[in-house]
Amino acid sequence: MSNQFAFDVFLSYSTKDKAVVHNLAKRLKNDAVRVWLDAWVIEPGDSIPLKIQQGVEQSRTLLMCMSPNYFKSEWGKLEHLSLLFRDPTNTQRRFIPILIADCEPPNIIAQFLYIDWRNTSDEAYDKLLATCRGREVEPSKSAPSMDSIIQEPIVLEGHDDYIYCIAITPDGKTVVAGSEDNTLKVWDLASGQCRATFAGHTDVVYGVAITPDGKTVVSGSGDDTLKVWDLASGQCQDTLEGHTASVWAVVITPDGKTVVSGSWDDTLKVWDLATGQCQDTLEGHTDVV
Repeated sequence: MSNQFAFDVFLSYSTKDKAVVHNLAKRLKNDAVRVWLDAWVIEPGDSIPLKIQQGVEQSRTLLMCMSPNYFKSEWGKLEHLSLLFRDPTNTQRRFIPILIADCEPPNIIAQFLYIDWRNTSDEAYDKLLATCRGREVEPSKSAPSMDSIIQEPIVLEGHDDYIYCIAITPDGKTVVAGSEDNTLKVWDLASGQCRATFAGHTDVVYGVAITPDGKTVVSGSGDDTLKVWDLASGQCQDTLEGHTASVWAVVITPDGKTVVSGSWDDTLKVWDLATGQCQDTLEGHTDVV
């Protein structure tokens, strides 16, 4: 640790977060970190602003304990802004943001990488301790190698022709794609395995959408129709007819009740997903939608 400063760490926090911060201060002190904490340094009769100013100047690093309470605190603003004005890009690593509760930091703070202390994990503490001591975290002997972290990209294979559209389920686990081979294929994104093939269209599948609950797939095709599929079983539940040319685009409203399709017949159609009925035809375009 540097002898240039009387303290290694200045804890900047809101008094409403006292319990969390004081426990952290004790833990750091037990690990031989020289901690500036207002409750340990400021005595009755001391000038609080002067003591704070001295503490910031005499501490190598300011720990900014971020929380909704902190960003409402005038003392907190005084403490961290005094360092920001001197070193706006934090090139000297004079302050470390540490997130102790969910909050939205102001833009001037949000640009800096923070340590997540919401779960008080040993990994987060080791990183914090190493930083407070002025060195990088030493890699664990059991830490995975970069080769095990960086994986080869997964290739999803199975279609026999060009793929025109792709949709991913809201949980991020499943991919559905439509192809010029007139089918849709369903892949497990984690394993890359093709889980199912939806066959029923008689022309290219140009558009695909998935309902917000991840249970239903709607596809649009060059056969002028839309088809509604049950994602789990792969069964076609309905065929929506009404367009007079290829269906190029398919979207579903956030409530999962309405489908809007765009076609080569220069129209948009609005469908009730539950009944399969066309509720409206929106005209006005003079070319492919």
